[in-house]
Amino acid sequence: MNDKAVFAQPMRRRTFLGGTAAAAAALSLGINKSWAQSGERIKFWDMVWGTGQSYTDAAKGIADSYVAADGLLNVEYQSIPWASWYQTFTAAGAANTTPAVSSGAAYLPFYFMEEGKMAPADDLLASLDKAGKNDFLPGLIDALRTKDGLAAVPWSIDLRVLWYRKSILEQAGADVPTDWQSFIKTGEALAKAGHVGFATSGYGFHGIASVLLNNAGGLFNEAGEPDCVTDRNIEGLDFLHELVAKQIIDPYAIGYDYSANVVPDWASGHIAMGFEQVGLPGKMPAETAADLVVASPLTSVSGNKGAAYWINPLMM
Repeated sequence: MNDKAVFAQPMRRRTFLGGTAAAAAALSLGINKSWAQSGERIKFWDMVWGTGQSYTDAAKGIADSYVAADGLLNVEYQSIPWASWYQTFTAAGAANTTPAVSSGAAYLPFYFMEEGKMAPADDLLASLDKAGKNDFLPGLIDALRTKDGLAAVPWSIDLRVLWYRKSILEQAGADVPTDWQSFIKTGEALAKAGHVGFATSGYGFHGIASVLLNNAGGLFNEAGEPDCVTDRNIEGLDFLHELVAKQIIDPYAIGYDYSANVVPDWASGHIAMGFEQVGLPGKMPAETAADLVVASPLTSVSGNKGAAYWINPLMM
């Protein structure tokens, strides 16, 4: 899968609801008829998405209430924490105890497909086509295709967008950046006022990826081969180096933990700008959430406007 991404189109309500339809269809197709007729509950594993516990509670409620048309099929919902997701999935794969259907990290379906633990989703997509419910955003299905078939169906997109605290930029007399050069200028104004202009932590790859992809860089070429030492990537790292040198990135960020340090620093106003998940306001107090604004995509030094995003899959 190529990691060179661009900003996705706005998600329509029908597209999001289509994910629910895909989940129901996946549940039906992810289990054979004899198992369904036995009355056994099938397992649906789900990651902790978006708003955390409120999401998990809502998702469990939907799963618990699902009953197939013939009344034989219902669902056992299990929430999988991110802290141990990789070990949980790989151990289940090795022991042949994987669930019938699962959401999971963006690249997990490809690994399971290679290991022969995945049922291709081509028939599921065909059924959605026939029902007129294939309303996925352009490019998402193609990104999940492999030589062995469709690895999964998409149900949501995890974007990294540029957030800023509106009141803090106004207090610092800083403009909302539109390109890399103006980002540095705004970051300098924020640093002078005692704020951080590029949120990151020791687990900071998402921020780095956001910069590289914004400049049409990435870790792989079009053939899927590792290809890191490129002009676009070097320009991105030079930009990050300048942010470090001008203390636009907090000098202590390398030792930060995301949950323990970065999230509270957004809430307190120590961090005033940075690439973050679209769900950032949901992690903030109401007053802080109301002050958060998404900037338009930056124009990079090469004139590009790419962004990092991950396709959250449903796999069988």
